[in-house]
Amino acid sequence: KKGGTVNRWNADNKKAERHYVFAPVAIAAINPLEPTLLTRCISIVMLKTITDKGKTKITDRSWKWQPIRDMLYHFIFSASKEIQEIYEHEDFGTLNCRQLEKWQPLLSIALYFQRNGVEGVYESIKKLAEEEQEETYSITEVEEIILHAINDLVKIGGEYLISDVKKKMTNFTDDLMALEHINNKTIGSILRKFGFR
Repeated sequence: KKGGTVNRWNADNKKAERHYVFAPVAIAAINPLEPTLLTRCISIVMLKTITDKGKTKITDRSWKWQPIRDMLYHFIFSASKEIQEIYEHEDFGTLNCRQLEKWQPLLSIALYFQRNGVEGVYESIKKLAEEEQEETYSITEVEEIILHAINDLVKIGGEYLISDVKKKMTNFTDDLMALEHINNKTIGSILRKFGFR
């Protein structure tokens, strides 16, 4: 959240330092993100193009950026007050908690466009947000595999290692490639989500 900080020890000057952690960030990855981080992200799955768009070369010196920047500056100066009003006062239906925090800025901009004659954008984004919220209330395939492994492995009394759970997971999926990207930290995080310690 805005104003959020974390304290980290600086070994060079032997002092704890406060770091501000609020910023919009884009993350590109070929593997799934760790579950806690993923709940703070809007995921966009991208595929390689098979058309000639894959040959397009755009650099930071491209002339195409300047008109886009000009339009964005104009948009910010002319629309920011109305978008802020929407952000602060609009009810976005069933969205709540982290889902509302993540999607409220985009939905506010989309609703501004709708109120200014651009149809369909707001409904599409709201549908995406609601679908993502619905997914967070259900369990993922990996979570289901982990729960099956726990059920098969755990007996009353005894201690179990995360590595034991990971080995047992292979019994509950044919897609062993998918499990290669699941590390012990991810499994531990999912187990904590379900109350295991």
